Amino acid sequence: AIGKRYLLGIEGFKQDFSKAKQYLQLAATHKQNAGALALLGYIYCLGLGTPVNLDTAYAYFVTAASHNDPLGHNGLGYIYFRGSNAQARNLKLAFKHFNESAYGGSSDGMFNLASMYLTGTAVQESFQKAVLYYTQALDRGHTPAAYSLAVMHLNGIGTVRDCDIAVNLLKKVCERGEWVSSKLVSAYDFGDKVPNKAALMFLKLAEAGHEVSQMNVAHLFDSGQANLFSPDEG
Repeated sequence: AIGKRYLLGIEGFKQDFSKAKQYLQLAATHKQNAGALALLGYIYCLGLGTPVNLDTAYAYFVTAASHNDPLGHNGLGYIYFRGSNAQARNLKLAFKHFNESAYGGSSDGMFNLASMYLTGTAVQESFQKAVLYYTQALDRGHTPAAYSLAVMHLNGIGTVRDCDIAVNLLKKVCERGEWVSSKLVSAYDFGDKVPNKAALMFLKLAEAGHEVSQMNVAHLFDSGQANLFSPDEG
């Protein structure tokens, strides 16, 4: 749990890939924690604080997936979809693991499965199933799914053409976009020094739909570190 907090920068933990890797390795080695194994796979897959190594990522994903971890299955799907030095590209296996990941509740797995149905990659094309899985991913906060659904509604692909729905979905994308990054960094910088200012910045981002900020501001309020409504600060 601590490793994940450092990896994502949530619940009062400033993002630190080195510390995340350290704690995740402890959980993976001593407890064979499937979630930790999958997250270590992503660290090596995406090169977060370490050089990209798809073969090492693959090994972690295989072990995580053997425990039926949805993130592990999604990682395997990515490796098979992309291919690596040690693993040949295999779209059927990619589809299989994305399907397992989606069934396990991973929004990334749902998004990737929807994309394969949309393009008819290793499966019969189905716009309706694409809409179904994109919608399920969106319900779990997956921003790229909102964009994909917006385009489908805008063009009437697999669903009724509806510009109002498309605009509302694109609004969600804008609210969750990369523009929050600088504000997020500032909020972390305030941290323990000026917790009320940090909470205020997290609160503004939370109201825009930024989920990490929602968790961070909840942590500051629940732990009593911040109080924006105290009489002496009114």
